[in-house]
Amino acid sequence: MDGLGNLVRKLRSQGTIERYDQVIQNQIEAGIVERVSGPETGRREFYFPHKSVVSESARANSGAPSLSECSNPGPPLQNQLRNVLVRAPFHPVAIAGDIKQAFLQVRIREEDCDALRFHWLKDLSSQTVEALRFTGAL
Repeated sequence: MDGLGNLVRKLRSQGTIERYDQVIQNQIEAGIVERVSGPETGRREFYFPHKSVVSESARANSGAPSLSECSNPGPPLQNQLRNVLVRAPFHPVAIAGDIKQAFLQVRIREEDCDALRFHWLKDLSSQTVEALRFTGAL
């Protein structure tokens, strides 16, 4: 669990551990992640390394504009809603999608959930570690 210790130290030094913990707590409440109950059988359990994903804009210093603020994004490449609605009657099927949090949209078979375990802190103040796993529920 040294990897978890390194991650916690990194998040604390960046001042983002509370925000990161809130994401995990929200996933527990939504049923995307659940606390592991029962002993390990040693057959199918796998704990994958926990990596933080924090999106921050690159800046030379705190007063400088970010790279995103300096770039010219050009015209939007997404379909314009009006054009989509006008074309819709000519096609028998319409598909819409959102790739935000794409991994969380993948269904996992119940028997495979133990292969998607990870460790996290049960309580930020006590540093108690608990095992969690993805449920496969959408």
